[in-house]
Amino acid sequence: MGEGLLSAGRLRRVCLRRMTPAPHGTHRRERGRLRGMDVVALLKSASLLVPEETETENDVTVHDVWEYLAHDEWEVALGLLEELGDGRPPPAAFWASMAAAAEELRLERSAAWCHWREGETRNGVIRADLTLRAPSDGGRRSPADGAGVLRRCGTSATAHRPANRSTTSP
Repeated sequence: MGEGLLSAGRLRRVCLRRMTPAPHGTHRRERGRLRGMDVVALLKSASLLVPEETETENDVTVHDVWEYLAHDEWEVALGLLEELGDGRPPPAAFWASMAAAAEELRLERSAAWCHWREGETRNGVIRADLTLRAPSDGGRRSPADGAGVLRRCGTSATAHRPANRSTTSP
């Protein structure tokens, strides 16, 4: 599988990770064996929890992950497994293995993401895809006010504005 199948953002993230130098005097495989954990074993165990017929929008399958693991491309394999996890929801053990592997590779953002997804798997999640209607179809013609202020659903932006109170007495 060529790297051309990776999304542009994912490929950029993988390239940035590769540009990070290894600690002085360490080999790539040694970096993955911190605290006695084997990154390859963690990624393989996670990959075994993905059904073989699962594939991403870019036609990436678990077989592609195994190919990258065989060539010691752990960061790429981790990224592909993250993408595979976006399809049919894998079990929490998948995300736990992924988080442990990301921590061993010192990829803090990936580790945090995998911990987040593990929590979603354990506690449940509700996802909603929101789309805006075009102005020609009755959608807004001007931006919504609020300047990034969070408020409860169903309330207007003016309901949460503090009243203008004068500090001087009449």
